[in-house]
Amino acid sequence: MSQQIGKNPVTGNPVIITTGILKSWSREPLTNKNGKKYRVVTAQIENRHGVKETYTGFMNEANFAYGVEVGESYQTRLEKTDRPNPLVIVSHLKAGMRATNDAFDWNAGEFIDLATPRATAMGTPAEALAVKESVK
Repeated sequence: MSQQIGKNPVTGNPVIITTGILKSWSREPLTNKNGKKYRVVTAQIENRHGVKETYTGFMNEANFAYGVEVGESYQTRLEKTDRPNPLVIVSHLKAGMRATNDAFDWNAGEFIDLATPRATAMGTPAEALAVKESVK
């Protein structure tokens, strides 16, 4: 299970950011006590024992409006509270596999100084290299 652990800066509660596979959502949005609309959702999340379980959570209506699909993986936030169950908040942001340093060859190719103003304005490393060559 790929996850990041941190703290909610407002509450101080522990937070885990992980991946959830969206399984379902409510037909109509609900409104919380602050007037914010949200959908009740279910998402499959791998727990600390390596078991994939389907948990109930919510998605803010503004995130839902971006368009989500059942079966897709989305960034999911778990926040421990003083209640027996954590908050499960599913985002509209697609979740991918977390990159590792070992997956890339950090010594391949020529070093490009990205601090060069013209190089940082370029979109690809090849374009940045072309700028660097033209400056010589």
